[in-house]
Amino acid sequence: MSEYIETLQQFIKQDQYQEFSSLYPVAVAELQQQRAYEQLVTVFIEKAKMELQAGNIQELIQHIVQSIAFIEQYGSRKDVIQYKNARALGLDLLGYREGFYETMLEVQEYALEYGDKYALFDAYTNIALYYTVEQRYKDAEAFLKRAHCVAHQYKEQDEWKFQHDDCLCISNLLCTYIYLEDYDEAAKYVKLRHKFTDAPERLQMLYDLNYIHYHIHMNNDAEAMRVVATLEPKIRASMQRHLFIALYELKIKLAKKRGDVYEQKKLYQQLIELVKGDERRVLLQLLIQGEHAWKTQQLSEIVSRDALTGLYNRRGFSQQIQQWQPESRYIGCAFLDVDNFKHINDRFGHLAGDAVLQQFSDVLAQFIEPHGIVARYGGDEFVALLSFNDVANAAHILENIHVAIQQTPFVYEDHMWSLTVTIGCAYCVYTNELSIERLVTIADKYMYEGKSQGRNRLAIQEVEVE
Repeated sequence: MSEYIETLQQFIKQDQYQEFSSLYPVAVAELQQQRAYEQLVTVFIEKAKMELQAGNIQELIQHIVQSIAFIEQYGSRKDVIQYKNARALGLDLLGYREGFYETMLEVQEYALEYGDKYALFDAYTNIALYYTVEQRYKDAEAFLKRAHCVAHQYKEQDEWKFQHDDCLCISNLLCTYIYLEDYDEAAKYVKLRHKFTDAPERLQMLYDLNYIHYHIHMNNDAEAMRVVATLEPKIRASMQRHLFIALYELKIKLAKKRGDVYEQKKLYQQLIELVKGDERRVLLQLLIQGEHAWKTQQLSEIVSRDALTGLYNRRGFSQQIQQWQPESRYIGCAFLDVDNFKHINDRFGHLAGDAVLQQFSDVLAQFIEPHGIVARYGGDEFVALLSFNDVANAAHILENIHVAIQQTPFVYEDHMWSLTVTIGCAYCVYTNELSIERLVTIADKYMYEGKSQGRNRLAIQEVEVE
């Protein structure tokens, strides 16, 4: 029966959707008759991969809803993880992102525990996707570069998989650098367009959308319009609505730059029709109907921790401050930023940068967690919330952190660095009407003022917050 699996996998590699669709029901019927349940699990997983690769999100969700109970009963933990990964990606393409980040953390945890490089690539790539949606582009860049490093680890082992994942990273990094407005870095990935010649068509289309976006920003409208003209027929033939919407948004940008008001109006009307015809509601209802099959596999609680440091992430921090009821007279918010972190990250690599952030977070947790809440806010920025009756005690805690960072040797492999930290802290009398979010914003401002004055600064200021 293994010949069915090998043939289906070959169809995926060659992007032969029709051939896959013809053989799939034959393989399922045969394997069910023979009670070859383990192989049937593999066939179901290949089906999910094919639908996702082809961008057939409705078929993907329908397939997962229909087969997840079987996968849970007869599949391994790896099989269930693969299904969760495909399901989360499908829902993300529909704009339904609830639980996406938590699922990818679970995939990452599994991959690291079992040394599964393929799953680790998926986790890193999709965590980067989450950060892109959250507009945390530097974090997205870091995870995409980790994914690219992981892909190179199986380059010799699985050349087709490597070429596919290499192209995916190139396309995503191009997109990220455009959002970061780092066009020098983006240009490096624009020059790699030749790598997509033999890539699956969906990857080619995704890359070309980013390629067009780049040339619009670089005011090379002629090249952007040339690629639009060749790409549009392919997207029409693919019937992938989300690609259509992305293309129309780019066409509107081009029309706006030309000052063509009539063309903009026409394109907006066409875009509205596309969105009105979206099948999202139907698909989400389908998901809800089949949700019971997932109950035994749901996470016991919403994951609110940063995967790298173990501290709260931004979401977790927001949840904590909404629930926090301090009994002290004052409440203070401190923003902390690792000085010259970019130098370490750029010169010694992201793994070195990760090690520094982990050690830095350990120091913060040691001093702050007994008195309040500490979180990684993004990149090399951290935020802490303290409650206290004596301002001198709060100042003492932050001064201890300031000194401890300077005295801590930060180590990665055979490298060691002495670092400093810039801290901005705003505090005020606590009331039930207090806007903690506003206090966070003020502390962030004080931290950046310290940066502008030469780094390695500690500023503590009482403020009035309505």
